[in-house]
Amino acid sequence: MTQFSELPFVNQFSEDETQSLSKLFRYEQFPPGSHIFASENPGSAVFFILKGEVELRLLSETAKDIPPDIRTSGDVFGESTLLTNTQVKDLNKFYPLCAQAKDHLAVLRLDYRDYDLLANENPRLALRLLKAINSMAHQASYKYIKKLSDANERLSKEIQNLKEQNAVHPTKYFTEQEVIQARQVIMESILDSVSPTHPIYDFGMRMIPAKAVGGDFFDFIPLSRDRIGIAIGDVSDKGLPAALFMAVTRSLLQAEAHRGGSPDKVLQRVNRNIIDMNNAAMFITVFFGILDFRSHEFSYCRAGHEIPFLVTADHNSIPLQRGQGQPLGIIDELIVDVQTIIIPPGGTLILYSDGVPDALDPNEIPFSRERLESELKNLRFNSAQEACNQIVSMIMTYQGTAAQFDDITLCAIHRNDFRDEA
Repeated sequence: MTQFSELPFVNQFSEDETQSLSKLFRYEQFPPGSHIFASENPGSAVFFILKGEVELRLLSETAKDIPPDIRTSGDVFGESTLLTNTQVKDLNKFYPLCAQAKDHLAVLRLDYRDYDLLANENPRLALRLLKAINSMAHQASYKYIKKLSDANERLSKEIQNLKEQNAVHPTKYFTEQEVIQARQVIMESILDSVSPTHPIYDFGMRMIPAKAVGGDFFDFIPLSRDRIGIAIGDVSDKGLPAALFMAVTRSLLQAEAHRGGSPDKVLQRVNRNIIDMNNAAMFITVFFGILDFRSHEFSYCRAGHEIPFLVTADHNSIPLQRGQGQPLGIIDELIVDVQTIIIPPGGTLILYSDGVPDALDPNEIPFSRERLESELKNLRFNSAQEACNQIVSMIMTYQGTAAQFDDITLCAIHRNDFRDEA
C-alpha cells in the first residue's frame, strides 16, 4: 500500500516489516461533515490522517465548555481500543466522543482485530508498532493539552485583571479543573477492563483517579475455559507519559500471558520488552496471578507491588506470602518467585494499589496497610464488587476533607460456593 509509506513512523521499520504492516491498514475517505465515529458507536480502530482535518469533541455535559481538538495530516486519533482490547468506557462512566471530518478527509485505518493477529504472530513487531502509535498519540494529546493550558493561563490573567476592575465573568475562562478533566479523559479512555463471568467466581473492580493523571491499571485476562489471569499495577510516574507507559505494559502483559507459561515467566518476558523500550526511565510495580477455576489454585508473582489479602468466609484477613520480586523496568534479569494459595469456599482475594494504604486523613495520617488488614475483618459482603465498593467507601470516609493525591485502585476475586467439592 503506497499510502502506508506516508506515515511518519515508517522509517523505523525494515522493508519486509513495512510490507507486512501495510497489509494491516485500510485506506478510507470521508466527505466534509461526515462522522467517523460517534458516541453510540465507540468502535475499535485507530485512524492515521493522510489529508484533511478532523474535529474531536467530547459530548458529555461536564465537558461542554472544553473546546474541540483538531487533528490534521500526520496526526492519529481513535477510540484507543487498540491499546485496551475493550470498548471506550470506564467502570461507571461513559465519555461520548464524536469525530467529524472538517473537510475532505483521507485516512489509514487500523482495526484492533488486525492488530491482535499481528500481536499473536509477531509480538515484538506489534510492540514496536504500538510504541510508534503511542508516540504519535502522545504528541497529538500534548499539543491539545498545551493549547488548553496556554488558553487557561491567558484567560486566568484576564480574570485577574477583571477582578481588579470588579468585573469578573467566570464563565469566560477554562478552570484548572477543566484542564485536568481533559487530561483525565485521555487516561480513562486508555484504561478499561470487563468483568468476567463464572458460575463459581465473581469479580469486582474500582478505580478512583486522583486529580493528576496516574498510571494505575488492572486487568482480567481469560487464558482458557478453566484459567484466567489477574493483574494490577502502578507506574512510578504521573501524567500522560505514565498513562501511555501503563497502556504499553498492559498490552505486553496480555500478549505474554496468552503466550503461556507460569506467572514468573510471563513477568520476565514483559520486563525484557519494557527494558528494551524504556527510554523514559520509568518503572512499574505489578502483581500477576493465574487462577485455575477447577482446582481453585491461584499462582502468583509480586513484582514490587502491594501485598494482597485473602479474606475468608469466617472474616479472617490473611496477607499473601511476600515472595521476592522487583518492579518491572529496572533490571535486565528480573528475579521473581511463584507463590501458590488455594482460594477457599467463600474466600475473597483483595488486590489494591498503594493509593489505598497511603490515603491520608485531614491530619495527614496514612490509612496504612495494617489498618486495611484490620478493617477487612469487619466488612460484610456477598460479592467481589461489594467488597471493592465497601473498601472505597471506607477510604473516602477516612480521607474526609483531605485531598486525594494518588489513584485508588482495587480488584477482587470472590469464590461464592460455600462448600468443599467432593
